[in-house]
Amino acid sequence: MNYAVQHTESVSALILISSAPPSYTVWNVLFDNQYARRSSVELDSMILLQKVFSSKTAKELDSLKVTNPTAPEVIAYRDFIALHVRAMYYDRSKISKQGLEDLFYSFNFQPIPWIDKEVVETKWDITGHLKRIKIPALIIYGRQDDQGESTFYLQKECLRYSEIHVIEQCGHNILNEQPQKFFKILMTYVKKNRTMP
Repeated sequence: MNYAVQHTESVSALILISSAPPSYTVWNVLFDNQYARRSSVELDSMILLQKVFSSKTAKELDSLKVTNPTAPEVIAYRDFIALHVRAMYYDRSKISKQGLEDLFYSFNFQPIPWIDKEVVETKWDITGHLKRIKIPALIIYGRQDDQGESTFYLQKECLRYSEIHVIEQCGHNILNEQPQKFFKILMTYVKKNRTMP
């Protein structure tokens, strides 16, 4: 979305899949929803785990993941991420141990706190810019996405030439929870809009 408003001439269409909000005004809804979905035991566990891995910098943790995956800090961080990911799912039985391992070792978590801080502190908001662009957009999200439906309603409100599809009984990780429904929506849209500029 941010690229589209800065380089409109280079974007012919947008496909937004569980995408972030275009404004800081609803950024904290995600954290509120995740907090509400966690039990008191989970929240207590996350606090205790964070105390262990916070003894290392993010850079040191990334290095330890490779050089010493059995280090107490790495194990604590992995368990913390596992609890964090649970809040993103509607059906937690769809979370595989291998999937969590792959996520833990392949995903770069370091920029996330910086992005969150930057968005909130600078009051980042591109809604006005989005309302001025005239490109088609497909918005897909899960009904139980922890970002909250306010995010996707705001996208729809800003993108005048958009259509929105909601996948029921589905959280943030659509490809893990409802891949067949997702690809049906996506391919139908792409085939219908093959003549898009």
